[in-house]
Amino acid sequence: MKINNRVSLVLSVSVIVAIVLGVTPILLTFKEFSLGQAVAINSTGFMIEKFSSPIVVGSASNESSSHAPAAVVDPKTDVMYVAYVENAGGADSTKRGGIGHGDLFIKTSTDGGKTFSDPVRVNDKAGEVYPDHRVPPALAIGPNGEVNVIWVSTESSPNLMHGKRTIQFAVSTDGAESFSTPVAVTDKNTTSATQEFARSFYGIDVSEDGKIYIGYLESPVLRLENGTLDDDEVRENTIGFVRSVDGGRTFGDFVTIDTNPCPCCNVHVLAGPDNSVFVSWRKVFELDEPVNGASSIRDMVVARSTDGGQTFSKPVKISDDKFYFDGCAHVGAPMAMDSKGNLHIAWYTGKTGSPGIYYAVSSDMGKTFGKPVPIVVDEWVPPSRVSLAVGENDIPWLAYEVPVELASGNIAAPTNATEIDAWRYTEAQALIEVAKVLPGGEVVKTQQQLNQVDGREPVIVLAGDKAAVLWGNINNEVLCSTAIKSAKTDIGLTI
Repeated sequence: MKINNRVSLVLSVSVIVAIVLGVTPILLTFKEFSLGQAVAINSTGFMIEKFSSPIVVGSASNESSSHAPAAVVDPKTDVMYVAYVENAGGADSTKRGGIGHGDLFIKTSTDGGKTFSDPVRVNDKAGEVYPDHRVPPALAIGPNGEVNVIWVSTESSPNLMHGKRTIQFAVSTDGAESFSTPVAVTDKNTTSATQEFARSFYGIDVSEDGKIYIGYLESPVLRLENGTLDDDEVRENTIGFVRSVDGGRTFGDFVTIDTNPCPCCNVHVLAGPDNSVFVSWRKVFELDEPVNGASSIRDMVVARSTDGGQTFSKPVKISDDKFYFDGCAHVGAPMAMDSKGNLHIAWYTGKTGSPGIYYAVSSDMGKTFGKPVPIVVDEWVPPSRVSLAVGENDIPWLAYEVPVELASGNIAAPTNATEIDAWRYTEAQALIEVAKVLPGGEVVKTQQQLNQVDGREPVIVLAGDKAAVLWGNINNEVLCSTAIKSAKTDIGLTI
């Protein structure tokens, strides 16, 4: 196994400095990876940063609430905004049919996540937020500090698993002290009065000139003569996109980007420079013959717009993973852009032989992607969620789940891709970790997990000199842990 000269030099210097300082040196361990590259996998190469014990940001009073928060930081003020859903209807709220009965709250932090304000309710009518634990609310900051937020409401129907979901939008222009009356993101893009759409699994971002971009999964539904709703098995599921050019008062220019998406994996949206927009999702590639019991490949793709979301390119695979699977992993591919215009992306794949969480970079605005860097890889890794942010020196930070069974070594891989129970999101319990990918591709990780056992869907944000990670747990709490960011970009000592 070969280790490049740069890593060898850094390791040697780190050991010498550690000995001089009387500190025990921490060295990376390497494992030969099937891609033919020596990479740090579950290594003991530690980040300098240490994260605090978590504090509780919000707590739902009833079961079956939203397990995942959303968080965003205003880059001009470093104020952090955290959104979460409290379930007002108990377990009945998420039964088949989409009953609803939740409320969306936002809290702010002006000290990088150490303390938070009192909550402000976003939805104007109590109980109108659908508390789907797979789909947290989404936030984006506008050019003048506007706090834009989306979520879903639902029209109950026993024929639809989650009812007919509709994306709702609201905006605050006073630092999340109050919000506008919600606007339903709907259109008239139907061929008859009976054909409608359910929309969810969304992403949002705002361009430098204030255009609001929303991408989502779109499922066709039928409204029957008696007014009830049912699945439309004729029209295809699609990846949809819409924008607002008037601050969210109205939405238009509904666009179909692609067909045949994985129906329950989250969509992510990123506004880039010069009217560019990026949308990522998991696409279903049908197979002529089954492989390992699966009739499709479900790999992550990215489509790009160069005209502010009016048209999009054909989707490009981030990596040719060949993830053979007929179920839904409930995991998207978050994106971030650095100061040089490089597009960073992270995702989960269950590909044969080396499943796990990966990270890659595109240096040509999403036309192609570089070699994937493994973050968490093992013989078997169940679907695990990941969040991504880019900090100083254009260094990416990742927060992600490490399934408890994987961390303990007590996990068994499914013998066939059709074993859907092995992929169930609702039973996920994970340790939360943070990693940075340093120049040259070295991966360094937190010395300890941020939680004890039952974390779900972390999100990482960078505010001033702090990094903050938020996540949910099985008690329906939203937790936050913070660290002071180090300016150092080399692996080495633990302080």
